[in-house]
Amino acid sequence: MSSGQRRWTIERLLWWIVAAMVVATPLVIAPAGRDLFHLPKEMLFRGGWIALVTFAIAGLVWGKMTLRRTDLRNPAIAIVLACVVWAAITTGASSNPRVSLETLSVVCGSAIFFIASLKLLPGRSIAATLLVIIPALLNALVAGLQEWTELRPINLEEITYDRHLMTTGLMGNPNGVGSLLVLSILLVLAGSFATRGRRQIFMTGALVVLVFGLLASQTLTAIVATAVGGLVMTALVSWKRAVAGAAALAIIAALLVTLHSPLAQRAERLRELIAAGDYNALVTNRLTSFRAAEAMFREHPITGIGPGTFGWHYFDYKLLAQQRFPELALSEKDVQWAFNFGEVHNDHLEIAAETGFPGWILYMTALFWLGSRSFAKGSSSIEDERASLARILALPLAVAFGVLTLAQFPLQLAATRVTILFLAALCVAWSSHDD
Repeated sequence: MSSGQRRWTIERLLWWIVAAMVVATPLVIAPAGRDLFHLPKEMLFRGGWIALVTFAIAGLVWGKMTLRRTDLRNPAIAIVLACVVWAAITTGASSNPRVSLETLSVVCGSAIFFIASLKLLPGRSIAATLLVIIPALLNALVAGLQEWTELRPINLEEITYDRHLMTTGLMGNPNGVGSLLVLSILLVLAGSFATRGRRQIFMTGALVVLVFGLLASQTLTAIVATAVGGLVMTALVSWKRAVAGAAALAIIAALLVTLHSPLAQRAERLRELIAAGDYNALVTNRLTSFRAAEAMFREHPITGIGPGTFGWHYFDYKLLAQQRFPELALSEKDVQWAFNFGEVHNDHLEIAAETGFPGWILYMTALFWLGSRSFAKGSSSIEDERASLARILALPLAVAFGVLTLAQFPLQLAATRVTILFLAALCVAWSSHDD
């Protein structure tokens, strides 16, 4: 076998691993396991990046794949490597190194997956978007069946205090479904702008299904993030369309709140909480975790408490937060269960608390660089569908993800982590690539 054939074989194996991770991570569950959703996805992610490393090393040794200095000058790769280095530094300074080492492995695996996707996507057609769209459609359909029918595709133990929590899709809870669908909705919306003919029809039809899945999840943060990202995307295409879109969204929101019973009840509940001034209950008691993360950051502003250690320290800092803000403790007295957060439910605050201010700056730098791809210029005067889609998607995706992580933790979930990394690599690779 020639060196060229070896290289092609290795690259094809790497691509199939990347593709399998993108498709399977949002879908894989373990019906017979105690943890149906999260553990199988994390195990798949872990096995996937280990396989990527294994075959990449084989390619370097046997297939004559090369590492080039120019790769390190790629800002996207430089930012990712800086994140890995800072995660290693904060792990060394961690209050619990064993827990932080586990998170460091996730950071390293994410970097490997992103770089592999970035290097492999330039040679792929726009059909690669199906890797994200298909599992999102399946999640949307399952969530819709769970929310609006008595059909249960997945055998779940009945939750007596809130039936809506059984709208899990294949993600584990409604918030996970909503977070995944934000990313895929923006992808197909960009596709509906950038493609023509049958592809455009498919993208538009997928958009309808995914939006219904998002409404089934009733995840307010995801709905807001989608709306903001959609408006930014429409503004990139046409300011006139953006104004019309904002007006249409306002009308649709008013109709949904008026006619759709679950959203109407939730809107009424939100009005009652605002009138009562119970802002902790308004955000599902997340103000306590927000304040706890703030206290962690105040004590450790440079290196944080250590990657992945928020849950380890939460209870102590929760008590400190409740001493400083007594209303936080009062707001929990009337709920039906006690809150003990393993995640902040705000990735901005979690990154700052665990890795300090430099870690948060790196996160924002990554979002800024992703958004800047909407204004990238290729060397060719011919604009293909891939480049058009990537440039339409990049800024809205960065903005929407920044909004989503204000009250959710998609970076802590394997399925949403893999999806955002793949889409980010797609935007970077296609926005300035010329065959």
